[in-house]
Amino acid sequence: MSKLHEVRRELEVPSAWRCFGGGKMGLMLAIISLCVFALGCNSNRNVIDVTSLPVKNPTAYDFNASLEQVKQAISEARGTNWQFGSGMLHVDQVLSWKEDNNPFAAKIFAKPENGNDAFLWGMANTIGKSQVYSKDGKGLEYYADFHLHLIALNPIKTRVEVFTYNNYVMAGTEWHPQAQAGIHLVVPPSSIEEYQILLDVGRELGEKGMPKLVIPGSNASKQSVKMPDLQ
Repeated sequence: MSKLHEVRRELEVPSAWRCFGGGKMGLMLAIISLCVFALGCNSNRNVIDVTSLPVKNPTAYDFNASLEQVKQAISEARGTNWQFGSGMLHVDQVLSWKEDNNPFAAKIFAKPENGNDAFLWGMANTIGKSQVYSKDGKGLEYYADFHLHLIALNPIKTRVEVFTYNNYVMAGTEWHPQAQAGIHLVVPPSSIEEYQILLDVGRELGEKGMPKLVIPGSNASKQSVKMPDLQ
């Protein structure tokens, strides 16, 4: 074998294989070491930073308005005007009532007590950057659907309760055998998005005295937390 062929052969042998002495056993050990290395690099895929709020925002509010007035206000706050206005930022979020027969809200509207309720469906699209969940100093894309439960307390007072479904963030991407996919992690509701809906409904009603929205301060503490995968 010429010197050139020997050099070429040396370059073609993977460095990890050479470290383990070559041969079948060396190749096996090299593969194992690479797998362990890959797992180590991926060990924090489920770890994200959670910024604390000084207090949680309300997720329910009693409005000084009739049931029908509140339903109209919800339609204005999260209906087609909101969906297609402001540069169509919310075009992928759809407000549904029972009569709309949205199949993704069928279980909610099947309950008699939810007959006057509304469902804000995100169609598996992000609703924006989270102010609570981040990674590497950047807010993560947040996904959620919202159920607005209405209770007529009396003819001129109506309670709205906001429940969150299918809430998760995208914490990055990873390669699967066939394609690249997002890393979707389930996270608890932050209360920010829920109360923002209530504030927008209150604005439409002209409601006075609603507390201000609580968001993380510039010096808010952060904690690294491991979140489960979306199933």
